[in-house]
Amino acid sequence: MTGYSNKMEIIDRVKVSAVLNLLTLLKRSKSSDEKMIKELYNRHYSDFDSVLHFALTIGLVKKSSGKLLVAEELRDSTLQDLKEALIKKLIQNPNKYSNYIQSYLKNFTWENGLYQYLPTTKQRIEHSGIRNVFIDLWLVSLDGDQYFISNRYAALL
Repeated sequence: MTGYSNKMEIIDRVKVSAVLNLLTLLKRSKSSDEKMIKELYNRHYSDFDSVLHFALTIGLVKKSSGKLLVAEELRDSTLQDLKEALIKKLIQNPNKYSNYIQSYLKNFTWENGLYQYLPTTKQRIEHSGIRNVFIDLWLVSLDGDQYFISNRYAALL
């Protein structure tokens, strides 16, 4: 690996659906108390600590005095808006995953009107975490052995 193994482990543990579940819970809950949110979350889902850490790290959630809040700009968001925000926070906002993300995205080249990438087996393994996150968000798709960036998000690169 090229120094990204810790970040890959974190991203491998966090699923897009888990992040969206946490954000939805925070938006709907009458309480913002971290312990209460954790208890509510753990009734239906798992790995609260990793999901929360990820959401805090990329700025989707704010924490203050034991209270958790969805970032202000996301409070009235739909599920699709939350997905879009997750994509933008991962790609455009500097965070501890930025180098790992950029090392993956830089492999895509513009050919025939699409960003595409044909990775080696080693590259597939090295970037599997972020690739899977991007596939779950429909930012990246797979056709055969080749990956493509959705035209909808190409302008973000």
